[in-house]
Amino acid sequence: MATLHHQDSGADDHHASLAIHRVRFVNWSPSTVTALAVSPTFAGTTRGLLAIGRQNGNIELCTWVGPRAAQKSEFDDRAFQSDAAGWAVHTILPGQTNSKIEQLCFVNPPNNDDLTQQRKLRLFSISGGSIVTEHYIPLHLAKLGARRDADIDDDDSENNNAVAKPGTVSSLFGKKTASNLDPHYPGETRTLPSLAGAVWSMAPSATGRYLALGCEDGSVRIIDLENDRFEHLASTSGQDRKIVPRFGKAKGKVISLCWGPPVRSSKRAKTNNKPTTSGSDSDSDSSSDDSDSDSDDEEADQWQESFLVGGLALSTAVVWDASTGNISTKLSVQKNRTESTIVWSVATLPDGTIVTGDSTGRVTFFDPQTRIPIPEATFRAHAASSDVLALCVGPDGKTVYSAGVDQKVGEYTKLDTSNGRGRWIQIASRRLHAHDIRALALDPPYSPIDAAQAMATGRGSLTPSRLPVLISGGVDFNLVLTPASPPSAIVKAQKSSSIAAIPSATSKSKRTTLTKVEQEHASINPISSNPLTTFADTTQRRVPFVPTTSRSGLLGGGSVAALCPTKGWIVLRREQSIGIWDLGSQSDLLSISRAVEAGESSAQHPNWVKLLEMELKVDSNLVCVAISNNGQYLAVSDLYETKLFELKQRRRPQDGVEIEPKKIKSFGKAFGGESRTAPSASALRFSPDSTRLVVCSLTGAYVHVLELASAHNDETCKLLRSFGQHRRSPTTTTFPSGERQIAGRTPPNSTTDRTERSTSSIIHHAEISSDGAWLSTISSDLQHHIFNLDSLTYGRTLPSPWSLPSGVVFHPSTGASLCGVLTLIFASGAKVEFWNVESGRELSGSSHSGSDSSSNGQRKKEVNGASSALVGNLSSLKQNLQLRLASLRDFAVSALWIGADKSSGNLSDYTLLLWGATWICTARPITNNRDDDDVEMQDIIPTPKTLEWSIRTTAKYQPLLLVAQAQVESTEDQKPNPHLLVVERPYFELAKKLPAAFHRGARYGA
Repeated sequence: MATLHHQDSGADDHHASLAIHRVRFVNWSPSTVTALAVSPTFAGTTRGLLAIGRQNGNIELCTWVGPRAAQKSEFDDRAFQSDAAGWAVHTILPGQTNSKIEQLCFVNPPNNDDLTQQRKLRLFSISGGSIVTEHYIPLHLAKLGARRDADIDDDDSENNNAVAKPGTVSSLFGKKTASNLDPHYPGETRTLPSLAGAVWSMAPSATGRYLALGCEDGSVRIIDLENDRFEHLASTSGQDRKIVPRFGKAKGKVISLCWGPPVRSSKRAKTNNKPTTSGSDSDSDSSSDDSDSDSDDEEADQWQESFLVGGLALSTAVVWDASTGNISTKLSVQKNRTESTIVWSVATLPDGTIVTGDSTGRVTFFDPQTRIPIPEATFRAHAASSDVLALCVGPDGKTVYSAGVDQKVGEYTKLDTSNGRGRWIQIASRRLHAHDIRALALDPPYSPIDAAQAMATGRGSLTPSRLPVLISGGVDFNLVLTPASPPSAIVKAQKSSSIAAIPSATSKSKRTTLTKVEQEHASINPISSNPLTTFADTTQRRVPFVPTTSRSGLLGGGSVAALCPTKGWIVLRREQSIGIWDLGSQSDLLSISRAVEAGESSAQHPNWVKLLEMELKVDSNLVCVAISNNGQYLAVSDLYETKLFELKQRRRPQDGVEIEPKKIKSFGKAFGGESRTAPSASALRFSPDSTRLVVCSLTGAYVHVLELASAHNDETCKLLRSFGQHRRSPTTTTFPSGERQIAGRTPPNSTTDRTERSTSSIIHHAEISSDGAWLSTISSDLQHHIFNLDSLTYGRTLPSPWSLPSGVVFHPSTGASLCGVLTLIFASGAKVEFWNVESGRELSGSSHSGSDSSSNGQRKKEVNGASSALVGNLSSLKQNLQLRLASLRDFAVSALWIGADKSSGNLSDYTLLLWGATWICTARPITNNRDDDDVEMQDIIPTPKTLEWSIRTTAKYQPLLLVAQAQVESTEDQKPNPHLLVVERPYFELAKKLPAAFHRGARYGA
């Protein structure tokens, strides 16, 4: 379906009428959420790393996005305080062809061989086969989610480590040896077979040393993770550690697993595991340093694994003793008359209580001593015969959450009683999803070690350092965030007397500063405006299922759709295929636009047609796709190779048009090498004149500039220049908000132009200016470089942004004053920054630019050679945009400048459009004080500056896959008319293709 609306600016002649094409025929479908995991917690208020496993094999690594540290001093300024907080996609680990994710888990194992080495977070998954996979996550994320053991950066030691790691290392990126393997590229894995059939479940131990695998034959295998190992536990090692490598076989497959609470050991493992080789470790001074350099490892080594619980498919669950591997107890659950009960999920609590969720819809609590169901602690929280697929323990160890196929989440807590035994009750049940719930997770997650230490010291239950947030996902694609304060200690954002002082989300405050009540509430509940944060009373937030960034590829969670503006083609990237649609002929689009503009009713719709559906022979999910402006070339890349196709148009017998893709073989030869293949790319971008292609390589972070095949170069592709600026170590300085890169210019012929280092950084943004002169690239380590494509030289380095932008756009003007204006869009609060790439200055005269106060390396506000009026207008635009968009919960995705005449260098001739997954915002300059511009926009906020701005928002179009501007040329004056393209993907279109949801039906007497 494609409908057309008319939007009249009405301000003056500079702003032409704008036709909006509302497109819903693009048949993109997101992938089901199958697994969730949150990184182990550590001291502090920083939220953990969230991993989301998908049915298509992709793993999304999300970091918490909130107010940046540099804004703490400006916390009372409403323009710098945003309601948009949550987990945003930072990196996606692409899946292999025909792969899937069934379960995920983070592990933070100790490293006893080198106590000075910092811990790194490790991520494991199972996919329903006999293989368990370790996914190498980016190094800075691995350190972010790990427990802090030492302030030592081991980048160099890791790069120089030539010792082969156990397990099978995949060769995704060509020929690599153990000596030059950099294991932190997204998609790099190592695998290990279970040796016991298909793996149905896995569970990391409380100490982080072991990973238990529940297998098809009923056995449990133990994987050793200590000291960066990834191998089956040896029998001799198990004797020293009081754990066996293989547990006794149970009857039937082990469907679910969970370790029991750890127990204190009588002898520290540190003395047994201390290295005996000669060297620094043999000195008494080194021994003393080892004993007091890491108190966390010392504490962890005092604890050992006690038992393991496994859920079976025969109406039972079993308990293995960790030291012997024998089955010590069998737990019986209720079953139906005709079939056995499947124990889908198990969990354990600090006191040894065992919790099971089964296929009858029951949640059962078992006594830690007798191992029989606790009286009045078997709950029918879910519908009869509905599978309870997930259990999650609260951070206090006294709260349990359950979810299943009946779309409900139940909450259970333990109340104190006079006899001291306590009593379990169900206090809430909420329907948070529209289909099966497959996974649950909590931040901060439950830590068995911390809970055991609290019980040993008599502190009782743990108090979470931050508001617990329950994360749920399932078949309906959506991720739902719900505040979940422990019921035992109810937390309110405000006192009852001050709840009324909190403004509603729909009200627009006229004050420029936040009230004290609003400040306190924003710091307590980042999910919603509800002052109550208990699970039963709070308000949840549904995260959009569409991509929430517009980065250049899948690795950064970028958009799946793109537009060929001159042709009006929509390009869609799927897992292993590409689809291209044509909006319609130029004449049809113009006639319909003029009819709507004249106010005439037209039943005619653009005759959109599908031009191409191409299945690609790839070994992984597609990473990035780009199409040239003239529609002649299409570039695609997966984890292994980049391919370039020439798109030839042919006429059909019915006078239609179809596209025939032809692979350009000279493209791979241009890079040289033995394989004659182009390297895989993290970002692809064609020049505006469609004569050049920029390839940002995935392995090595090179920026390659190629000239496409033409008559003057013998119809072959030619490599013009390769830049290695992203491979060199950035010049940084430390600020309170973290490390920042210093801006500067390096002479083009300098010897440091090609200085290289081993790097795992990924180039997420590659944008070319409208005149084709400037190239802007931003990598995952926040290096921001500018290149001159006219002279094929390196231009300058801009200061590193405070976080990875979600969108980067150049101004479309070809005028000298605006063509070099670069707009950075950040996720939280729709923060925007304007930069001049030629001068390297930020175009902002506001005192609230978010830069650090230090004079050395701060973002300079002076604009040499730029108009002061331009600086004042952009500063006014920035301030008022952030003020208007502060109340939006969903992150900003990208932006675009809309204008009919691209040769104009006047800022008043352009409208800035920002958009998120569920909203669109326009900022239009006002020159004649008219306020009735957009019939679909509301809430005008004029800005009292040199150039006033009319800022309006709408939520009419959602959820959004793409917002772009198409150029439709008129046959009369040959002038392009701007058309706005809005691509939506409503949920009700996706729900038609989903399997039937669980429905119990009406109860008797209801």
